[in-house]
Amino acid sequence: MAQINVKFILKPVKSDGRSLIMMRAFYYSNDFRYSTGLQIRPEYWDDMFQVPITEAYERIKRLSKTDPEQREKQKIYHRTISDYVKSNLRLKGELDFIHSECRRFEAELNKAFEYHSVHDIIPTKERMAEWLNEKIKKQPKARKKQESFFDVYDKFISTTQTQKGPRTIQKFQTSRRKLMDFQALTHSPVSFSGITMEFYDDFQNYLIELGHLNSTIGKEISNLKTFLNWAFERGYHSNSIYRRRGFSTGSKPKYSNIVLTVDEIFQLEQVDLANNSRLDRIRDIFLFCYYTGQRISDVLSFDLQDVVDGYWILRQEKTKKEVRVPILDPTTKMPINAKLAQIIEKYGSGFPSISSQKFNQYLKELGLVAEITAPCLKVRDSGNQDILRRNPKYMFMTSHIARRSRITHLLERGESMTTIMKLVGHSDVRTLMKYENTGEKAVKELLLRDN
Repeated sequence: MAQINVKFILKPVKSDGRSLIMMRAFYYSNDFRYSTGLQIRPEYWDDMFQVPITEAYERIKRLSKTDPEQREKQKIYHRTISDYVKSNLRLKGELDFIHSECRRFEAELNKAFEYHSVHDIIPTKERMAEWLNEKIKKQPKARKKQESFFDVYDKFISTTQTQKGPRTIQKFQTSRRKLMDFQALTHSPVSFSGITMEFYDDFQNYLIELGHLNSTIGKEISNLKTFLNWAFERGYHSNSIYRRRGFSTGSKPKYSNIVLTVDEIFQLEQVDLANNSRLDRIRDIFLFCYYTGQRISDVLSFDLQDVVDGYWILRQEKTKKEVRVPILDPTTKMPINAKLAQIIEKYGSGFPSISSQKFNQYLKELGLVAEITAPCLKVRDSGNQDILRRNPKYMFMTSHIARRSRITHLLERGESMTTIMKLVGHSDVRTLMKYENTGEKAVKELLLRDN
């Protein structure tokens, strides 16, 4: 295949200390130059390799294995990277992004040259530039009237209401309010052009100051990126900063999920609630979630009319995936699980409506009545701080602990992962393993088998 030699050079330093990266190529007596639009500080650029210093270091490290002269340079670069980059993960993300973009420009230029050569078309500088403009720098057409960030956000919510569940829409609405509050606090209008890495840092710090955990902050950034991508694809803006690696939702938090033990499920079933109909309803809904392995949002919409040939056929609200949960014996038309039989008989076609906030509030009360009081430590992170909460287990009980406990107990029992995934509606085993939280009893039995 036809290839041309591509170089990347820096333009003179601008007043902000950065230099524009130019792509340059020589072919058929043509000196082709093209602005990548990328900018970098000269101290982060290696002229010999024409790449950011992070990539240059990796190349020198490989060369030093066979070339002793490169070892000294490797040491110098190692010190430089330690000083500049390792203490600044955002900078590393920016340098990695610049390197990948340069490689993309180079690959696209070679594609253009190859195409013109194969089709016997003279690759003039104008044609090559036009190709790159079309393939790389093609931007959405600017709209005649520039709409504000929050006006477009309202359109985003309105448009996606027919595509997403109500809980997802509620999350986007909450994220919009937080951005409005951030704007009011900083006295700086939130705009598409103002979405920079500095904005990313400031918004994250604002959420940390509100006391949000890193998992919550990651979801807020994810919601923002979803909106920005929607708006970008529809031509409301052309700012692609949010696509950089450094504009991330953060690493997934590593902590143990709290689950109920089989004995604690039994405690819930046996506690006498004859004089408390409110907590009795909460228990029934919770146990229905547990035995079916479904989310409360789907359980509250349960209807016997959705049971076909013994299977409760539901379309999960969160994932929009169809799941078939065995409920009745197709021959006898009786529930296959005695616990479910009692609950279905009591409520007939469905459960009474209740908000998730109220349900979780009453569930904690139920846990206290059932004496689910084992001490628990819950660790979460906010910024670089660990947040430790020590409370009796009932204080951590929410509707989702039913589904999580069910998955854990089935895994501990040795049931097939594929069977469990089919029951709970997971498509990826990695999603299933997020719920897995092997209990202390199972660990103890494992060690006892060594005797």
